[in-house]
Amino acid sequence: MVTQKSLQQFHNLILHFYRHVNSNSNNNNKRNEDKAPETIVEILNDLDEVDAPIKNVPDQQIIDILIAGCKCLTIDHEACPSFCKFMFKACAKQIRLTSLRSSQFEICITFLLDGLERAKDTTTAAELRVDMLRALSALVFENASNASKYYPKLSNLLLGLADRSTRPLEVRRMAINCIGNSCANSGSKLQPYYAQYYQALLSNVCVVEHGSHGTMMVASSSLDFTDSAVRKVASSTLRALQFVLSQDKTLVTNPLCDIVQIIQRFIFTSVSTHAYNAMLKEDSVTASTSTRLGRMARVQQQVTATTTRQSSQISWRSMEPRVIGLTSSDSELSDTGDTTMANPRRQRDDAKIRINALLCLTAIAKTSPRALYPHWQKFIPDTFSIFLMNNTDQHGHLYPTLQSDNQPLSLCTILLYDPTTTVRTAVCNTLIAMLDGSKQYLSIASERDSKSPFTSLSERVASILRDFHAGLICALEKEQQPQVLTLIMKLTCVLIVNTPYDRLAPGYMEKLYKTVMKRWTNGTTTRTSILAVVSAILENGPRNQVTPLLDYSLPLIDLLLESTAMTSQDTELVAMAWQTLGIVSKTHPDTIFNDKYQFIDAQFDEALKDKEATIRIAALKFAESYAASMVSTNESMNQYVTWWITMLEKHIQSTSMDISGPVRSMTCDCLASMSKDIYEQLPPKNQTLAITLLLPLASDQDTNVRAAACRALGVFILFPSLHDDPLFVSDMASAILEQMNDKSILVRARASWAQGNLCDALVIESEKPEFDISEWVSMQVWADILTTATSAALDNDKLRSNAVRAIGSLLRITPHDYFRFGRNLQLVKNAMAGVTKNIESGSLKTRWNACHAASNILKNPVLPIGGEENDYPWTDGLYRALIHSVRQCRNYKVRINACRALATPQQRIKYGQQFDSVVQAILAAWEACHKEEENEFQEYRYKEQLKDQSYMTHRDSVRRGLILLFLVRTALTIRQVVQKFQRGTKQPRKPKLTTTDDSKPTKKRKGEVDVAFLKQIQRLLSIVMPGLKSKEFLMLIIHSGFLVFRTILSVYIASLDGRIVSALVRGKLREFVMGIGWWMLVAVPATYTNSMLSYMQSKLALAFRTRLTHHIHKQYMSDMTFYAVGNLDDRIKNADQCITVDTTKFSNSLAELYSNLAKPVLDVFIYNYQLTRGVGFEGVLLGTIIINLSGGAMRRYTPSFGKMVAEEQRLEGEFRFGHSRLIENAEEIALYEGQRVEKNALDQSYYALIKHVNRVFRLRVPHGMLEDFVIKYFWGACGLVLCSVPVFFKIPGLSSSDIGGRTEGFVTNRRLLMSSSDAVGRIMYAYKEITELAGYTSRVTDLLDVFEDVKAGRYQKRLVSSASTEDNAKQLEGRGKIEESENIEFIDVPIISPNGDVLVPQLTFHVKPGMHLLIVGPNGCGKSSLFRILGGLWPVYGGTLHKPHHRDIFYIPQRPYLSLGTLRDQILYPDTIEDMKNRNVTDADLLEILKVVQIQHIVEREGGWDTEKEWAIALSGGDKQRIAMARLFYHSPRYAILDECTSAVSMDIEKIMYTHATALGISLLTVSHRPSLWQYHNFILQYDGQGGYVFTKLDAQKRLALQEEKNAIEQKLIEVPKMQARLQELQEMKAAAANA
Repeated sequence: MVTQKSLQQFHNLILHFYRHVNSNSNNNNKRNEDKAPETIVEILNDLDEVDAPIKNVPDQQIIDILIAGCKCLTIDHEACPSFCKFMFKACAKQIRLTSLRSSQFEICITFLLDGLERAKDTTTAAELRVDMLRALSALVFENASNASKYYPKLSNLLLGLADRSTRPLEVRRMAINCIGNSCANSGSKLQPYYAQYYQALLSNVCVVEHGSHGTMMVASSSLDFTDSAVRKVASSTLRALQFVLSQDKTLVTNPLCDIVQIIQRFIFTSVSTHAYNAMLKEDSVTASTSTRLGRMARVQQQVTATTTRQSSQISWRSMEPRVIGLTSSDSELSDTGDTTMANPRRQRDDAKIRINALLCLTAIAKTSPRALYPHWQKFIPDTFSIFLMNNTDQHGHLYPTLQSDNQPLSLCTILLYDPTTTVRTAVCNTLIAMLDGSKQYLSIASERDSKSPFTSLSERVASILRDFHAGLICALEKEQQPQVLTLIMKLTCVLIVNTPYDRLAPGYMEKLYKTVMKRWTNGTTTRTSILAVVSAILENGPRNQVTPLLDYSLPLIDLLLESTAMTSQDTELVAMAWQTLGIVSKTHPDTIFNDKYQFIDAQFDEALKDKEATIRIAALKFAESYAASMVSTNESMNQYVTWWITMLEKHIQSTSMDISGPVRSMTCDCLASMSKDIYEQLPPKNQTLAITLLLPLASDQDTNVRAAACRALGVFILFPSLHDDPLFVSDMASAILEQMNDKSILVRARASWAQGNLCDALVIESEKPEFDISEWVSMQVWADILTTATSAALDNDKLRSNAVRAIGSLLRITPHDYFRFGRNLQLVKNAMAGVTKNIESGSLKTRWNACHAASNILKNPVLPIGGEENDYPWTDGLYRALIHSVRQCRNYKVRINACRALATPQQRIKYGQQFDSVVQAILAAWEACHKEEENEFQEYRYKEQLKDQSYMTHRDSVRRGLILLFLVRTALTIRQVVQKFQRGTKQPRKPKLTTTDDSKPTKKRKGEVDVAFLKQIQRLLSIVMPGLKSKEFLMLIIHSGFLVFRTILSVYIASLDGRIVSALVRGKLREFVMGIGWWMLVAVPATYTNSMLSYMQSKLALAFRTRLTHHIHKQYMSDMTFYAVGNLDDRIKNADQCITVDTTKFSNSLAELYSNLAKPVLDVFIYNYQLTRGVGFEGVLLGTIIINLSGGAMRRYTPSFGKMVAEEQRLEGEFRFGHSRLIENAEEIALYEGQRVEKNALDQSYYALIKHVNRVFRLRVPHGMLEDFVIKYFWGACGLVLCSVPVFFKIPGLSSSDIGGRTEGFVTNRRLLMSSSDAVGRIMYAYKEITELAGYTSRVTDLLDVFEDVKAGRYQKRLVSSASTEDNAKQLEGRGKIEESENIEFIDVPIISPNGDVLVPQLTFHVKPGMHLLIVGPNGCGKSSLFRILGGLWPVYGGTLHKPHHRDIFYIPQRPYLSLGTLRDQILYPDTIEDMKNRNVTDADLLEILKVVQIQHIVEREGGWDTEKEWAIALSGGDKQRIAMARLFYHSPRYAILDECTSAVSMDIEKIMYTHATALGISLLTVSHRPSLWQYHNFILQYDGQGGYVFTKLDAQKRLALQEEKNAIEQKLIEVPKMQARLQELQEMKAAAANA
């Protein structure tokens, strides 16, 4: 090697070269004074001796030399070989090939190609061709842009020279190198030639073999690797193959050969104990050994001591020399047997072959990893345990040398024992390439305890991983070369990242961690790599396996703190230590957030002050990771806020102005890691500080800083307080718009992302009712955003996905006013064109986002699109692009979003003319999902998602259709009910009800849930709740509020229950305790609500009863209704029970029914809505169908309990009435001793009741069984199946989660379902309650109907007359006239009893004031009936009745009625004390009245006027009649009807009473048989008992005389039989005496 020339000498050589070339001299000139070379050859040789690259020499200067030589030198020139060598050195080491202009490249390559074609096959020509091929290979290396047009000529030439038959081998090898270099980074430009090159290359190392699997090429076993030239050809071939394979991945699966098998053979060539030990022994020989033969002898002696198994090695490992064709001159044919393995040249060549083979495998791993997965076992077998058994000592330590070949070869064997560092380096790189990106493949690995004869793929992959870990651990322990050890640790990191440790047995992490940490104390050279491995373990290992390792041997935090303090020793180590601390803060924040943070904080302050920017960047990176790991909780929030305040005020301000651009960039990233919760808790001044520091950085001079600032702004805009601030939105929009036109693609990409977030934030704001886009961005800014986003959508692919996202969000919220301007419509047209183009073409991510943007755009209801005549030009283009994506795109994510976009418009007119095409496309997508076609491996997981989206496209329509169908069905049902109700309402009531006889009993309507019930309940509701302003309605609203609140609490409790169980399953004690705390806290309002519900229900029932009772009393106690119901009508036997008991039960049942029906109905809707969010709409729909079907079956087989309840109440009433009748007539029954008959009647009534009750009980048993089975068990089982659907099936719109999330969802859904089932059950039970309410409603309504009928004079009474009931019934249908008059006058008025007995066909008489009428006649002739008609108790069936106002007639019966109250009240009845005062009557006046009837003493005797007693018992019969007469004197009516009212008083008192009554001007109508009363009357009405009567004046004296005479005659007539008997007896005595 000649010494390096100086730069001046180099320039002198160039000048001499130009001089000789330009003078066209052939080395005839002599050297001049400066000793310049006389020939071009010498000059070129001198130039070639200069070490390249030479600094400060322009590329163009070297290129000019090359151009000059190519133009002036010919192939025959003696300087041509030297020139080709110079060209090779210049192109390979000195100049950048990109500096060659196309014309210059053309001159050079033409020179070389022409020379190769003209060179003859001679020894000299062969050497020249080698030089020219070497120069050509350097010229075309990674220079496809210039060489592409010469490929046809170049390929023909190279393929010929690379043929296996080409000699010498060095020419073939250079041609092979040329092929490889021409393929380097050629891409598609060389696509037509790859297959030919591939076949030509394989022919150099393979032979054609015909076997059972067909004809294919296999690795040749006849290559003579003892020949150096053969080894070089093989090495170059493999090197070229790696370039070809890296450019055309289809060649890997080319059926021409099994390339992986071929590569495997070359990788493991000479991998044996024999070869490795020979190489090691050669390396250990001292430098003093001079002769190669002695060296080989020692190797032979050492190797023969090692046990080898040559027979187990494949044929191409044979050490026997084989001569194939021409051997190179440097081949050492004398090396035979073992000596060849010890040849250093052989070792280097074998290493190169192995390295190039490994590079081929690396190329396959990078271009076609899936094609390589099935071959992993060829390189990483799962038999490493056998290897360890053969190559470890009794302590488990590896032997220094390979001890056995009795195991499958693997890359781990080479990594552990290959003595060549470059080979081990290549192995590491190959394994890294194989592992990188294999996470999806390795995820199938699974280790299981149970063994089976069949080994599944998952177990096989797990076995590979197990042995791979073992091999790496051995390599980490054995390797001593730092550079290789660093690569092994990098390989370990890649393995950790891609291995699914959660599916493998535990322990791998621990072994790796302990192994690398053992290296920590060996020196600082590998500590950076060690921390990289530790970081990978922390970031990817299972937490439960990694956490214990942090304190292993040397606590990790202490080591990291120690490393961060080494700022002056190892900058890379310090940076890695900070990075590892950041990862620890992410994965194990508890390790950082403790008392050690003060030490970390101190080191952090020092790091930010360090002069090395790398350390400052690493410290900020730690701060970013630390901030990102902050999980906001109530306890930690204050701590985090304090940390951020310190960071902003102390560090961020300084680092944002740091002189280093990367530091400022990391400052932006650190700000971007702030969470929105923490930002919202910062003081306003710190919030402003963060924004103030960030906004200027968006215009920083450093590209990376601008990009990071844009990213941070994109994060900040999503904070609620910031996107709610129009000023910040405006400032950010201005900053981002400025960067959207940046020259750097990185800045534009980040700005595009931030712009997309800005538009998304505006979408969030648009959901607020008061949103107005002009308050956030002006129309000009809107136009600028749309313009820049449209430009970005047509820019680099890195911008497009976010650009279309911005377009979609912005057009989604654009108001209608913006579309009215022509300029804006043009912008919209351009934007839609950009979106359409990205839907049709671009990367998959871009197309996916474009489809999503289209979906967003179509959500704008005022978007100008569609129309009947396709009014907007972008309509067809957009829909066609979406349809094409749905139909043709192979990527399911694109098809999913395209399908979603097509389903977005809510109006058909928005589709324009494309509606039919859209529907067909969606249906086609649905059908395509169900076809069993071959799909890409990555697409399988999205296939089901497309099915879901295709279904989801119709899902909303189906759901809306079903809901609409349900509403229509409900509306039709309600309409039918209303129509029935209206028809029932329009039917006129019968004017009167006829009485019936005993042979045709009246059929009473029973309680049923029908239209009649609805009319009845409506009528009663208008009574109990008269209006919206009533107290009852307010109570109902309050009650409803509590019901709604209770339902909301139930939903929250269900969710809380799920969270508690989820925390329990996950083992999170803190969340569990907090859940229990919330549970107890919710119990307070829940218990209060439950109590208030019971209270309000009772109050509501009481209010209903009060209203209803008041109404009934008002009806019952007016117009003598209370009398008519019991005496003139037979429909209600026990009005007292109806008024007291039935109204109470009705009110309670109504209030209870509202609670038991309103809340369940509300619960069903709310719970089912919540369930649709948890288990999907389909499950709830199916559950609803099941409930309806089972509910219909239950209703079908449910007895009519309403009828039974009404019948039971009727029988109860009759039984009670029997007892009441017994009590009422106890005296008569006792006198007649009729207890036996009455007992039989009572028993009969009771047994009828019991029989009915038992029948109801028997019917309730099967009904209860059916009800419990359906509601509790059948619905419960359906509920469990429904809750399990999200666990076992994928429901559209529902995301899967971990076991804790599934547990939470299951418990919440089950509780909601149980509550919903309970609500439905209560609704079903409510039907039974409704039927019972129908019974009570029927009873109360019947009572009110009877009241109305008797008020209108319509009665139903059984006829008991002995006369013709039909004639009487007809007569009872008639009605007479009643006219108010001062007189009492009957004109042809019949006296008919309510049961149809005609007492007097026609009665005519009159009574005027001053007339006193005495009414006499036999019993049952109609005397009292006359008074009942006159008093209005009985109806007038004919004629005309004139009578005064009812207050002018007073009635005193034989047994006077004494009311409840004071003694005074007995006199005043029916007046009250207020009425008495209004009449100016005092107690003294009342006492005077009592004096008239001579009972004034009872006032004092009974305790005074205000004494209250049961007067009917306290007073005697005479006193009662006197009280009645006193009552008459108090009221002083015009007319008094006296019905035997003095029967219990003496004649004297009677005289006083009548005399005083006439003195008061009271006209008396007296019914009495006592002659003593005749003198007080002047008219008489006498009945004959046969329907006849006499009305005439009454002469009391004359009538008394006649009466006395009559009595005397009657007495005498009574004596006549006795006298006749005595006369007869005397005559018989006379006759007997005469006979005697």
